[in-house]
Amino acid sequence: MKPIDIVFEEVVTIMENRWHVQPTLYASYAVAEIVGPSITARDLDILVPEIVLAQRQQFITAFEEAGFTPIAGPVLTLRKNGIDVEFSPYEYWQERCHFDVSLDVEHTQPAAYKRLGVANLMSLYAYLLHDELRDESKRRKDITKLEALHLAYEKGLR
Repeated sequence: MKPIDIVFEEVVTIMENRWHVQPTLYASYAVAEIVGPSITARDLDILVPEIVLAQRQQFITAFEEAGFTPIAGPVLTLRKNGIDVEFSPYEYWQERCHFDVSLDVEHTQPAAYKRLGVANLMSLYAYLLHDELRDESKRRKDITKLEALHLAYEKGLR
């Protein structure tokens, strides 16, 4: 397993054991899970219910106990083995991108988690392309991901 896969497995297990919630995988790692190695993820982006993130100190402490280090920044970010994990409230992105929760894909391995479905990921990247605060180099990558997602959708991947 690659280091990013190991960290992801740890995150999902902690979320399930401590809060009994299924985190939702989104962004590059989710796209890579769908389209394969043509998309490379260097970090993990996880959507979590707001109610869990509201317990910020307990949340951070639980991950620190597992060897994660908090990283200062506007988004709650924890690092382990050189892999950054960003946690955002599901509700925040659902409001902006109008996710259809029924399109999320459920997984049971390594532990219970969800992944945004292809249509929801396309909504996310369409939103990000028009985000004025988005860095231009990230926008170019977003276009590549959006194109890959369109192809996946046309192939019937969800």
